[in-house]
Amino acid sequence: MTLRVTAVVVSVAVYGYFHMMSNLEAQTKQPLEKYIVERGEHESSVFLLARDNLT
Repeated sequence: MTLRVTAVVVSVAVYGYFHMMSNLEAQTKQPLEKYIVERGEHESSVFLLARDNLT
């Protein structure tokens, strides 16, 4: 009986851990993707201005 309870508690804890980690990853990934796109656009505009100044 004790082994069953232990198995249930461990399995629920493992499931909760992986669920929480996947949620945290999703919450972190979205702002990083937005930041990458914005930074790429900004740096691209700097190089486009430099190219325009050379011609």
